[in-house]
Amino acid sequence: YRLRIASTFGASVDNRDGVILAALRYETRLPRRQREMLFATWALLEGRVAAALRLAEALGARYPDDPEVAYVEGEAYFHVGLSRGESPERTVRPFTRAIALDSSFLDPYNHAVEMLMVLGDTATAWRLARRALVQAPTSAVHLSVMLALRALRGEDPATMPSSEPLTYARTSRAGTEVVRMMPADPARALELDERFQLRTITPASSRSDRRQAAVGVATIRGAQGRLR
Repeated sequence: YRLRIASTFGASVDNRDGVILAALRYETRLPRRQREMLFATWALLEGRVAAALRLAEALGARYPDDPEVAYVEGEAYFHVGLSRGESPERTVRPFTRAIALDSSFLDPYNHAVEMLMVLGDTATAWRLARRALVQAPTSAVHLSVMLALRALRGEDPATMPSSEPLTYARTSRAGTEVVRMMPADPARALELDERFQLRTITPASSRSDRRQAAVGVATIRGAQGRLR
């Protein structure tokens, strides 16, 4: 169970599925809270949408003062609830509750920032993004969140100053963050996503990074109808 928590720290998801399956082999010996959290997370990973939302909501109601439970609840609403018509307001509440209960718990921050940007609360989004980076200054996800915020503030991704080379992993994630933060303006989101990926198609980038970014740019241009 603790390996599952560690494997998600800072939005890293290495071997998360395997860790959960290993834990569920011993489900009858787990405390109720941990067992129910793992059940809810597994339902989400298996794509059982109705079950994931039902289990997540029940968890939140049963353990309202538990930041880890709040995060599990928020994950379900973010990853499948939004597409089922749940509101950004409903989705962000578990994440902000988790942060209020334990500000050192890093996992809820990135989705909280994304949803706050969707809701137009840019001041709180920036404050939480900065707080996350103070706690985890090398977290790839939270560095990408900050790049996205800077782009939405008006900085050009193609020329944005950076203290280190922007790899494809960093720029593609920044583009993803932009898309998540501005669903009301997909045209602008795709434009910024493209400019982030173009940042990686330079002689300074590795051959692998250039190739992946070129595929990303081609995909975006196809979506925009720029087929030639």
